[in-house]
This record gives sequence, structure tokens and C-alpha cells, in this order.
Amino acid sequence: MNVAVVGLNCASELIEDDEWLILDGQAGLVIVAPDEPLLAEYRHRQAASLLEREKLRRLVHVPGNTLDGVMVELHANIELPEEAQQAREVGADGIGLFRSEFLFLNRRDLPTEDEQYEAYRAAVLAMRGKPVTIRTLDVGADKALDEPQAAVSPNPALACAIRSAC
Repeated sequence: MNVAVVGLNCASELIEDDEWLILDGQAGLVIVAPDEPLLAEYRHRQAASLLEREKLRRLVHVPGNTLDGVMVELHANIELPEEAQQAREVGADGIGLFRSEFLFLNRRDLPTEDEQYEAYRAAVLAMRGKPVTIRTLDVGADKALDEPQAAVSPNPALACAIRSAC
């Protein structure tokens, strides 16, 4: 499980160098200079979490069925082509959503058709015949392209939509 702690404002100014921290992403807490009992509690939580992950790892190749026998396919969501292989290795029945915006973000130029093809191809090949759903582009207020990218878009309507969303 990936979790995070955000919105800490001036925490870096308040925390001194070499101070012990506990980052509890599930509770959204940063605990500064924890005492021994609290450290012991979090070590116990960490060990329990690792044990739970190990138990789940044993179920990787067990079919997903409900108690009344209905088969359920489990599909993974990925953002990078390399994640498709990971998904297959942990038993995903396919890729429910390949968010391929990474090809368009954090760069000055638009990706070429060949770059896009190779990324999609890598994900499809990694899944070895299992279904892959690809979202080719989703930009908007939360994922905006740089203005120069919008200006060189081969689709003028897309460029207008991108500019108005930013």
C-alpha cells in the first residue's frame, strides 16, 4: 500500500537534522522524536503489515471468485509500460487502465507517434495476451501541458481545449 503525508507547511524548518521521525501516511502524521514505546508500536505495525503482504503474495495465482462462485477478473491500473509486467507477475487478469499521460507530461515537445506506439506495445507484450485498456491522453486542470505543447498541437480543437483547461 502506498500512502503519503502532504501539506506539512513549515515542517522542514521545525524538524532538526538527525531527528528521528515516524511518517504515518495512513493517518497523515509526522511524529517527531518518538519515544521508545511509540517506536516499538510502529515497528510492530510494520512487521504486521509485512506479514499481511506475505500472506497475500501466496494468493497471486488463486482465481478471483466470490463466495457464491462468480468469477471476478482483477485488472491493474498502470502509468508506465514497465508496470504491466509487475501487474502480470502479481496475478492481474489484465490492465484496466493504462494512464499514458506520462508520455506528454514534463517535457517540452510532444511525443512522436513511434514513442507512443513503443510504450503501448511494451505494455501489451508484457501482458502476454491479456486485455489492456489504454487512455491515450487525459489533460485538464490537474494535468496540464506546457503552453508551447498546446500551441504546436496538430489538432487545433485539442489545443483550444487544453488552453481553456489550464
